[in-house]
Parts: sequence; structure tokens; C-alpha cells
Amino acid sequence: MSPTPPLGIDPNTAHRDGTVLHVVGVHLFLERDGKVLLGLRHPDSAFAGNTWHFLAGHCEAESAVACRVREAREEAGLLIEPGDVELVHDVDVARQRR
Repeated sequence: MSPTPPLGIDPNTAHRDGTVLHVVGVHLFLERDGKVLLGLRHPDSAFAGNTWHFLAGHCEAESAVACRVREAREEAGLLIEPGDVELVHDVDVARQRR
């Protein structure tokens, strides 16, 4: 039997041993007049349940910009033009599974 992939990871993108390579997560930082938009995560969320967080999600065979635009629409009903999205920072994290 194959190990179960980590919570929040689509099992269809996991390898047979349960590892997932190159999952791209995006966070959308929206600021206006010194205020930052945060959303309250559902208490049962696989990541950071019941906490305030940036709009975020995993890329689904799309560019990081397209993912940010999609997540803004899905999570907050915001319509953002891809040309209005700017990459500010990226992080490459390698995590060993236990």
C-alpha cells in the first residue's frame, strides 16, 4: 500500500512512495492604504486552520501568476488582471519526510 501524501496535497500528483516533488505554493499579498487583506482559514483547513492568513494555494499545472489570480477569485471573489501581479519574493524549501 502506498503511503498517504501530506494533508493538502492532491494524491494524484504524488509519487507511488508518497513523496511530492516541486509543489508550488503561492501567497497573495494585497495592500491598499496601509491595510493588508487577510482571510480567516476554516477551522478544519489542512494548513493553519482557524488562523488569519494571506490568500494562498497550490499551483495546478499553471504559472504562479495564474495561480495567484485563480486563488484570489476562488477565496475572495476578487478579479485581478495577471499584469497587475508582481513577484516579490520566492523561497525554495526542502523538507525531509519522517
